[in-house]
Amino acid sequence: MGYPFLRGLMQYFDNYPNNENIGLSLSGGADSALLLYLFAKMINDRKESTQIHCIHGHDISYVHQQSSDAATRVVEYVQKKYPNVSIFLHITQYHLTDDTSKEVYHRQFYDAMKELWDLPHIVRGTTQGMPESYRPSNMYEHTIPNADPSPEELIEFSQTTPVVPLGAVDKRWVKLQYRYQGIMDLANITASCIADIPDAPCRECWWCKERFWGFGNYDGGIQ
Repeated sequence: MGYPFLRGLMQYFDNYPNNENIGLSLSGGADSALLLYLFAKMINDRKESTQIHCIHGHDISYVHQQSSDAATRVVEYVQKKYPNVSIFLHITQYHLTDDTSKEVYHRQFYDAMKELWDLPHIVRGTTQGMPESYRPSNMYEHTIPNADPSPEELIEFSQTTPVVPLGAVDKRWVKLQYRYQGIMDLANITASCIADIPDAPCRECWWCKERFWGFGNYDGGIQ
């Protein structure tokens, strides 16, 4: 696909308010990791004291999958690149059951973090997904009224709210940005696979397939 909203996306960082603490939902995947890097670069270039508060939810019902490990690796990588930027990682643990949604746990924690650290909103790394294969249902900020917005709605939200700046682009654009920034090694320490198996990536879940479609490899740069 083309990227007609690319200019507007980069203006997002040019126009981001000065000295406003940033809340970022950090899954440990490539999309939110890119946002963390771009936010840290923005703060470093501006020489601001703005803090980045990364928020991660870890479902302990998974035995093998440790998404919090990937989130920690990402924060450590970006912090090393920009040591003068204040980056904090806040992790909440919960045990997901069949009759509850992770949104219940995430939203409570997000609301608490917003109040505690004076965060105006929580930015998410949601992208467009693959052509003809839209992403599984996801969780969004209060400012997004539909729990599962269409690709067209995501584009609109990316233009009218500060919550989903990548809403108009897809994983292939994300890869191009990693290349442009010279941080493919960061992409290779992220984790997209959601399978609870000891030898992930599984190569079968939707998130693995999207990663391969966008990057030409799986987690860890595996072909």
